[in-house]
Amino acid sequence: MAGTALAQVIPIAAAPLLTRMYTPSEFGLLALFTSLSAVFGVVACGRYDLAVVLPEKAADAAALVVLCAAITLGFSISLLVCALAFSDHVAEALGNPDLAPWLPLVAPVVLLTGVFSALGYLATRSAQFPLLARARVVQALTGNGSQLALGQALPGPSGLILGNALSSTVAIGGLVRSARRDGALRWPEPGRLRRVAARYSDFPKFSIASALAQTASLLLVGVFLTRFYSAETLGQYSLVTRILAIPLALIGGAVAQVFFQRASASVRASGGMLPLFKQTLLSLSAISAVFSVAFFFLLPGVFGVAFGDQWREAGDLARYLIPGFAVQFVVAPLTMSNLANDKVRLGLAGDLVGLCTMMTALVVAAQMDASAAHALLSMSVAQALFYAAFLVVIYRHVRAGAHSVPA
Repeated sequence: MAGTALAQVIPIAAAPLLTRMYTPSEFGLLALFTSLSAVFGVVACGRYDLAVVLPEKAADAAALVVLCAAITLGFSISLLVCALAFSDHVAEALGNPDLAPWLPLVAPVVLLTGVFSALGYLATRSAQFPLLARARVVQALTGNGSQLALGQALPGPSGLILGNALSSTVAIGGLVRSARRDGALRWPEPGRLRRVAARYSDFPKFSIASALAQTASLLLVGVFLTRFYSAETLGQYSLVTRILAIPLALIGGAVAQVFFQRASASVRASGGMLPLFKQTLLSLSAISAVFSVAFFFLLPGVFGVAFGDQWREAGDLARYLIPGFAVQFVVAPLTMSNLANDKVRLGLAGDLVGLCTMMTALVVAAQMDASAAHALLSMSVAQALFYAAFLVVIYRHVRAGAHSVPA
């Protein structure tokens, strides 16, 4: 946990410097770039990366990692060709023509994202959580350090975007060296790639759409704020989400990986995970309550002091977004039970409904000429209600699985 915490402290420490080097509009451009990269990056492996923790044989897990790398490489090359051919049209569609020269850089970012994810799940499979924590620290140091250094040498948003692109490069090298040293990463024998691809084919069939629904919300909100309000508003929003996401990434992300590993092991051993699910739910709920109350009272006054006068609007927006983040913090790690139970269709349905719920709230607010703050409040409340309802659905499936286990 110490390494994971440090990986989140680094961007917090860098933020007051970055917000004085770059403008809200430049952060808005970065937000579009990172959300677009995330949409493609999360599906770069065909979602086979999620299956790496599941096989009983280590050779099958290694074959899945090789399969992920091959799919990611082909996908990234296709993205590069499309970006070179249509960058101006895509940037215009996203609402910010200044994004056009940066779109070809999305392809290498997606390649690095896919490889990092596959290697990360390989480490998760063998419960090498300290290794993952160190990789995240290196990732944070590389990304934020590059943004600070390049911000002194390059004009405009160049340092922000290039630093983001470089963030995973060093960390991937460490994960590869560790996997090869432990013998976890090896070239599969003929036929094994085809077998594991067929065995876990439900992941690309059903989990790709689910992942796109999850990450598309980031991109769609960014495009919505840029088109209906301004790039500066998106920049303010992106800083708020960066701060509010700290507990989600620091604690929620770590809990999700541990929960997934233990839930998968529990399902393999006994067929159920109900006690683990209840324990995790209670712990996350308590932590979420503490963070929500603290953020509600502290963040509005902190933003202007910590990040500079031009970011005071972000402090006001923070309060409006707390309801959605609070419930998401509790539910998001528990959605990993869908994967552990091989219920990827349930995850897909939930993610699609969640995306439609959030975007409907935003569009209705915009049609009523609401301010950006009130539009985001509508989205936040809709997000909280959706996650609460989805939690009930997930719990019923987990409980049904426990009751179906023979005594």
